[in-house]
Amino acid sequence: MLFLIIVFVGLMLFSLNGLYLWVIMEMMLFTVLYLLVMYNSNMHNLLMLFNYMVLNVLAGIMVLVGVLVECLFMGNLYSFSVLLSNYSFYLILLGLFIKLGIYPFYYQVYYLFLSLNLMQCMVILFLPKLIPIILLMEIGVSNSVIGAMVLLSVVMVLVSSFNGVMYNDLRLVVAFSSISYLGFYLLLMPGGPIFFLLYFFFYYSVMVLFMGSFGKNQEVYLNNLFEIQANGLRKGFFILMIFVLSGMPPFFMFMWKLMILYEVLKMNLFMVFVFLLCYLGNLIFYMRLLLLILGVSYNYNGLSSLDASTSNSYLGGITGVLMFSTSVMFLMFL
Repeated sequence: MLFLIIVFVGLMLFSLNGLYLWVIMEMMLFTVLYLLVMYNSNMHNLLMLFNYMVLNVLAGIMVLVGVLVECLFMGNLYSFSVLLSNYSFYLILLGLFIKLGIYPFYYQVYYLFLSLNLMQCMVILFLPKLIPIILLMEIGVSNSVIGAMVLLSVVMVLVSSFNGVMYNDLRLVVAFSSISYLGFYLLLMPGGPIFFLLYFFFYYSVMVLFMGSFGKNQEVYLNNLFEIQANGLRKGFFILMIFVLSGMPPFFMFMWKLMILYEVLKMNLFMVFVFLLCYLGNLIFYMRLLLLILGVSYNYNGLSSLDASTSNSYLGGITGVLMFSTSVMFLMFL
């Protein structure tokens, strides 16, 4: 698997022609799907993989048509770097949005993850998205669509954060976590591809460590999460990973989000408010996991199973953590 990653990424870096990049992107997708089909015998799981493949093939056709318009009608062989036609620009953009599962196409990720085990989720989370999101960064966005990209970022972070609170299956939690971070990736576009790639690989590395600790279990439910960690060392590891993923200070992911804040600060002050809104929604998502690992059991349809004082204590604690994190972010820029 690592060899395939190196080969495909190496081919992409040395291929400037738009058609070659499209071929490499589709080869990566079908290689991943082939590996997943080989290790899946359940008919329902294979059906979900087939649906995912059909949707991605349609998205690939959109990207191909946009590339052909640039190559044949505009004489532009390096279409991903400089798009001359508005029609090809929006067609390629839509195709990449579908491939990445950007809102409102994120439900393909939801249904697909239900048919995979945790390690297979990590494969589909990373490999098929690597080349499309680099191409999206290569295209960039014009001033006419930057507002729409920002709106999509906000919607993706908030929708995925609050959807992640509604489900017990760890696979769905990971799916919505990846969608949430995809929203942050869109905010990173002005920072350039290198800045984004470092953020992407670091997030993926943390997720591999977190999910790899559960082994190859097909299903892990959050209401049994506090029963899984038997020793204090493992519990401490889980807590550390959640703090890192949530972007809490002083962990490394917090510094990356400060860099995102710096990028949006260069746009206008309203963008700072938008970013903080996304950040708080994202923290709520991870604070729920933290409560579970600490052994706090409650009704996942709400806090109705707790008495009023206990509910207020937990909600007050979460609110305090969120206010503290926001205050730290403001103080860093005073």
